[in-house]
Amino acid sequence: MLDTQELSYTLLIVYFLAVVCVSLRMRTKSTDKDKGFAIGNREVGFWPTAASLVASLRDGGGITLWVVVGASLAYEFYWIVVGAVVGYFIHTLHMPVLRKLAKKHNLVTLSDFTEKMAGPNTTMIFSLIAAFVAVLYTAVQLYVSGQVLSVLTGEPLAWGVILCAFLVGFYLMLGGYKALVTTDLLQWGTMSVILVAPFFYYTIPSSDIFLSGFLKTSAAPTSFAFFVLIVLYLYATPDMWQRIFSVRSDKEGKNAFLAAIPLFIAITFGISVFGAYLGSFHSDVTSENVFSYLFSGTLFNPMITALAGVAFISITMSTLDTQSYVFTSTVTKNIMKIDNKKSHDRYVRWNRMLTMALMIVMCVVALSINDFIKFLFDSVFIVAVTAPALLYIYLKRDTKNKCSDNQIAMALGTGSVLYLGMFFGGYFPALIYNLIPVCVTGLMLLTFHHMFVDDK
Repeated sequence: MLDTQELSYTLLIVYFLAVVCVSLRMRTKSTDKDKGFAIGNREVGFWPTAASLVASLRDGGGITLWVVVGASLAYEFYWIVVGAVVGYFIHTLHMPVLRKLAKKHNLVTLSDFTEKMAGPNTTMIFSLIAAFVAVLYTAVQLYVSGQVLSVLTGEPLAWGVILCAFLVGFYLMLGGYKALVTTDLLQWGTMSVILVAPFFYYTIPSSDIFLSGFLKTSAAPTSFAFFVLIVLYLYATPDMWQRIFSVRSDKEGKNAFLAAIPLFIAITFGISVFGAYLGSFHSDVTSENVFSYLFSGTLFNPMITALAGVAFISITMSTLDTQSYVFTSTVTKNIMKIDNKKSHDRYVRWNRMLTMALMIVMCVVALSINDFIKFLFDSVFIVAVTAPALLYIYLKRDTKNKCSDNQIAMALGTGSVLYLGMFFGGYFPALIYNLIPVCVTGLMLLTFHHMFVDDK
């Protein structure tokens, strides 16, 4: 009988080959091999969009978080799920308007939207924030993938980090955005099938116990902060807007976002079940030791251990490719100002070079990460600071009665600088403090709107 390492090697090889074959097959099907490289072609269907929505939100940090939450029964974290449901639903409401604007003005990214509706100064701040978060996410996903591969195979951490970076870089350079959503469909299928299995084998808290514990946390500041921050994050995160711009039709887009809700809930609780089972054996589960406990081969039989490892790597790679594409498309189109329609070959060429450079740099960054959970939460929630500005731009898109580009940029810049100052200065002792810069941005926008709108 094969041991855990042998099974892990076998399953990983099969999975990696499947990803490569899907990418090559998708590229050779089209006569124009770079046609689907950019998001602007709007040819992505229902299932790839829905799967990509779910898969991209289940990042490496999320794996660690939900396993630890399941092990410790930290019910306040499940308000993230409630916030995610609300966030998905909000996108279905403004999707028809956004898609009309995207077709009319050739909007490819969120930064394109702010460029057209606000101006270059606001767009530059949005682009810099998006690039910053994407770089951080990429490094974290490489770190987590490397950790899981290291435990499963017994190889060094650097080996796993470099292997995942090479594979993701390969299919992104080969097929761009269409490769991203197509491989996300494969990754979603892998994680869904594997993560449903625990419901049939392991005992988890009964529904009444879970509901009671969940409701008891409803008044806690941390629960409120999780709910609000995840709603704001999902509203403002660039990859959600890119899903709206890329889907084939309004109907498919709405259905994909609605279908993503139960899929997201199922996968989240599937990961938590692993944590609950793990917690029944170990009472000291943390983000530092969770992978050793899960994939050492002593907790599950070799087949379950290897399958769980492949599922976790699939999840991390899904977010890794999404954030990599967000970074390269943002830099290429919104910072370097290369137009996909007018200079498509140059756009593709620079995307591929940036993808390769990003993977190399992020390998170095990933190998220097130590404790990443709190750092991940505090850093990526800077996206929430942009939500008030984005909502203001959307609501005032068809009127002249709005703040100027400079005023929006000043409010957004102030909130972002305040957030970074609090982050690097260690002024986030509790999650509720992360909302302070968000409130500052919103109050400044309201103030500027009433102070200066009559001067136009």
